[in-house]
Amino acid sequence: ALYSGSGALTLTGGEFVKNSAHSGGAIYLEAGSLTGNNTVFQDNSGNLGGALQVMTGTVQLENSRFMKNVARDSGGAVFFENVEAPVFINCTFSENVAANNGGALLIIRGAVKFSNGVLEKNRVEASGGSGGGLHMVSGTLQASGVSFAGNHADTGNGGAIYLQSGQLTIAGCHLSDNGAALGGAVFQGEGMAAVIDGSLLEKNHALQDAGGGICLLSGTFTAKDSVFRANTCVQSWLTVEASKWRTPGMKPMRPGKPAARSMAMP
Repeated sequence: ALYSGSGALTLTGGEFVKNSAHSGGAIYLEAGSLTGNNTVFQDNSGNLGGALQVMTGTVQLENSRFMKNVARDSGGAVFFENVEAPVFINCTFSENVAANNGGALLIIRGAVKFSNGVLEKNRVEASGGSGGGLHMVSGTLQASGVSFAGNHADTGNGGAIYLQSGQLTIAGCHLSDNGAALGGAVFQGEGMAAVIDGSLLEKNHALQDAGGGICLLSGTFTAKDSVFRANTCVQSWLTVEASKWRTPGMKPMRPGKPAARSMAMP
């Protein structure tokens, strides 16, 4: 529907519905900036980024909704490559689908911030596809006041969030009913640090033996004032692994107990 080689795009209100393109079904931005408020993206399709693809630039989206968009490859709604610091404020990603990775979003690199939004019922379909809600290759991810519910990567990793390499902070969030092979809600690979603060993780499920709620392969993990409840897999709700070392069987914190738990890899 819209292609921009460079420049500044500003969206206020409006809808992008049932558009299709090779990539970026509704909008493809080669370089520049995108600012959007109260805009709807629904039933769009593309190879990379069912609704939106941005190669280089800056993005800030507020009060916008991405629903039922489809990526024939990755990034069901959104695909970002070199977007330095994308910001999503009170945005909803619902029922988006990617064939490979990133049911709602695939972000190659950057410092990503989500505030007070919803990622629900997004999924990846290919065998081994990861990040039912969000797939991020490298960078930092901060989520505050966000609901991640019912996202799935059933044969891959990270039902709601997959972070291959980088730092993760989840504060005041609710992660529920997400599912994956490893890391029912969250999978973090080469992590520098993961912090879960004041959040609720419940009823997430791993189809294999690691991390019904969270699976971390390396780095440090801190949970503060958070509740882990009714997450399931073969062994435990949380696995932290470095090389062949893992710590299954940890007990979830009691609701309302103001304590922090931190583990550092040797």
